[in-house]
Amino acid sequence: MSPQNLQEAATFLAQADLYLKTVELTAEQAPHAACFYSHQAAEMALKGLFVANGLYVTGTHSLSGLIDGLYAHHPELPELRRAALCLDPFYIGTRYFPRTDSFSGVAPAERYSPEIAREAQQDAQTLVRRCAQLYGRMVREASREGADQARPTDPST
Repeated sequence: MSPQNLQEAATFLAQADLYLKTVELTAEQAPHAACFYSHQAAEMALKGLFVANGLYVTGTHSLSGLIDGLYAHHPELPELRRAALCLDPFYIGTRYFPRTDSFSGVAPAERYSPEIAREAQQDAQTLVRRCAQLYGRMVREASREGADQARPTDPST
């Protein structure tokens, strides 16, 4: 955990918070956008943990895949798998028309309700909060380690 990694991770978590604010503003009027930004908030928070741990941030947008990639460093994350699996479809489904043989003609903006947006918001908040807690724990540990290394040693020993 380098200080640079922790600082960069903080920018990911700050972006996650900004996405959550966007969700609040769009849930009623543009629920499809709120669902998309719920996914984005969770993705930024999880990728922030990748950065904090000094891991390569993959190009995946799969929240459950990101949780799998963080398991070795944060074995408690799988408890968030349900929220991740609920949010995963919003990355594409909120923005694109489905490509199926039986195209329904329903635009993404028409497929999502404010109720769905609120559920997505709750799942995203759960994931972002948990990532922020884990990040905070990492910062405290790094601070303790830095303090231990800065302590003068007793030359008489």
